[in-house]
Amino acid sequence: MKNLKTITVLITIVLTSINVRSQEKKIDYNQGMDPVLKTVRLQTAKLQNQTTKYLVYVVLPNGAMGDISIWERSVELTDEEIIIKQSWKNQDKSKTREIFSINDRKTFLPKYHKAVSGKGVIEAYDFYEDKIVGSDSIANNTKKDFNLVLDKKGIPLNWELDLELFQKLPYQINRTFSLYFYHPGGKTPPKDYDYRVIREEQLSTSYGKIDSWVLQIIYDEEKGSKATFWIRKKDNMMVKMLEQYGPIKRIKQLL
Repeated sequence: MKNLKTITVLITIVLTSINVRSQEKKIDYNQGMDPVLKTVRLQTAKLQNQTTKYLVYVVLPNGAMGDISIWERSVELTDEEIIIKQSWKNQDKSKTREIFSINDRKTFLPKYHKAVSGKGVIEAYDFYEDKIVGSDSIANNTKKDFNLVLDKKGIPLNWELDLELFQKLPYQINRTFSLYFYHPGGKTPPKDYDYRVIREEQLSTSYGKIDSWVLQIIYDEEKGSKATFWIRKKDNMMVKMLEQYGPIKRIKQLL
């Protein structure tokens, strides 16, 4: 594939949170007509041992295709943990990325996260109830002095694992999930955002039509910044994402 360029994160999407630890459903009716799920029971059976690949690319305002990469993601379930590995492939080695994450299997809360860029830059973090710190056991960790004190909400979910989280949500039309996420090492602190199931749709693909839930988050309504996700109903797998930042679009497509 020619002229591949990795898509580094265009924004720090501090996606949002579920308070997964209580494992009970609580509905907040104070934000309009649609109930907002602050706490949900995750559908643990939906996420299985699996390997997925996504084509990720940018569409520029003139319609030309910009940065292109392929993301491979693998999930391994153990008795107590979920191990997720990501490999972002690109023709430019300096823009590749290898990511290794460990989460609690029941709550999906992060325990450990390590990312290595194509330039050899290492970032590694340990997650605790009251803080996130740079791992001191990893050689050449550029974030060894990192220390983020957490508030009463506790451990945020790992933004890098949003697609796997989506597989565990209980979808329903007009349901809104209030999610609490953090990009490990990011300058933007953990923050709540709302994701709403806006409709059901038969998504047309080269493999035929796919019955899907359509999930959406509005980043900035005035600037036209939003992300829309097509979630395959049979297994809650995300099959397509369309992010819009004004005239620029970023797309993830399941291969």
